[in-house]
Amino acid sequence: MNYAIFDMDDTLCSLEHRRGKAMESGKINYKILFDSNLVEYDLPEDHVVELAQTLNMFNTKIIVMTARPYYMEEATNNWLKYHNIPFNKLITKEKNKVFQKSSLWKESKLQELLQDINIEQIVLSIDDNKDNQAMFESYGIPVFDPLLQ
Repeated sequence: MNYAIFDMDDTLCSLEHRRGKAMESGKINYKILFDSNLVEYDLPEDHVVELAQTLNMFNTKIIVMTARPYYMEEATNNWLKYHNIPFNKLITKEKNKVFQKSSLWKESKLQELLQDINIEQIVLSIDDNKDNQAMFESYGIPVFDPLLQ
């Protein structure tokens, strides 16, 4: 079995609406940026969604690994289903890790995944964050940058 790891924000979806709302005061309001009620306004990034759908058609399991906090999990799960984005597992940040740097947190989640699957089974990672990309590449996992079209 093969696996692909997809990020959410600015990868599977655009944060344009939430980011705009969060920046209305001129500086970023993280309470608004991470408001579960605004997830429904996120727009799918069609080229990345199509990649997930294509990989899924070829029996690649999709793991969504997002630095969104735990309390956004239900809204994110619903959003993925509403937009017909295939996924086998959704991983969000735990309560005690919310402020941990994304690349460190994602590496710890990758380590947990590697207890159940072989590194060779992870055929691709799709992530917009350069630090996350470098971390996945350091494990020999090919990376696609969704911002380069």
